Amino acid sequence: MILTYIVVIIYSYIVRNYDNVFLSSLVPVIGFTLSTLSLKLVRKIWEKKFISK
Repeated sequence: MILTYIVVIIYSYIVRNYDNVFLSSLVPVIGFTLSTLSLKLVRKIWEKKFISK
């Protein structure tokens, strides 16, 4: 989840000087994609910690 915010901050910093709507609309898409990709890793860690007891 922290990776999502870091990527969005970097991306926002890069595209702040552009007035292109399409570049700005990529922020939610990038955030959603990174969040869903990281869910599998978070679930494995959670299962190891709480279910394997």
